[in-house]
Amino acid sequence: GVRRPAGGATGATPGGMRMKRAPSLRNREEVKTVRFLSPEWKKQMGMSDPVKLKEGMIVPPGRCDGPLDILIETVDFLNNADFAKRRIGEHGSMFRTNIGARPTIVIHGPEANEFVMQTEEKKFEWKRGWPPTFPELLGTEGLIFTDGEKHEILRRLLLPAFKGPALEFYFEKIRDISDKYLTRWEGYQGSEIQFLQESKRLTFEVAAALMLGYNSSKPGAEEEINDLSEKFGVLADGLISPFAMTIGDFPGSPWRNVLNARDSLLQHIEDTIVERLGKAEEEEEEEEGEASAGAASAPPA
Repeated sequence: GVRRPAGGATGATPGGMRMKRAPSLRNREEVKTVRFLSPEWKKQMGMSDPVKLKEGMIVPPGRCDGPLDILIETVDFLNNADFAKRRIGEHGSMFRTNIGARPTIVIHGPEANEFVMQTEEKKFEWKRGWPPTFPELLGTEGLIFTDGEKHEILRRLLLPAFKGPALEFYFEKIRDISDKYLTRWEGYQGSEIQFLQESKRLTFEVAAALMLGYNSSKPGAEEEINDLSEKFGVLADGLISPFAMTIGDFPGSPWRNVLNARDSLLQHIEDTIVERLGKAEEEEEEEEGEASAGAASAPPA
């Protein structure tokens, strides 16, 4: 490992190797997160030389220390789509950075996915890893914000929705909706198609059909799906726009628009649930009525 020279300055060894500054020990959460790193893990991940702290803890290489580092990393991250690719080329499959004053460790590749999702899952906490916009807009009790036993319970509850019979139903719905869009696009011959927008609408309609029982054949369905898709787009943009949240919630602000879109979507979901529960109760009452009528008309034994 490379140690921080006395006085904390960046320097060079007698052999000419450039020395990297160790991260400030003020970043306690960052240090705790990577306490478990080992030489074996470094070798497996193809990581370049890590930084070793005075306490013997190892953290990945990268730029993460002072205000200038934060500014450089944040601006580079926001303006360059190949940010991660270039850092991986420089440091290997694991590196440190600091985006918007949030110390961050990035790991890349199938081995990293297995490490985080399976073999060492309990060493990570999901909830605090999300940007602040996610819990603000989606709540804090969903699957992506839970850990430990609660997370396992929620996963088991959701599993039936991703098994055989359910998948067959999904396939039929996806095929029918895709065929509808393909037929419509064929009618656009000789004119341009806003393919990104059309793809978003198709994806949203599939999700609405599978999760909400959306019926595209009912009166006014086209206008409704357009409205819902637009609001979902506003919500999705808000999830990745912490700057809008920082500006604040006041009439006409971008964040107020995001909150209004979320509330409108939630209201639609609640109305749909109430409607479907009402229909289920009506069907149950009809079945009970038919059963009672059949029993009354049956000849005595």
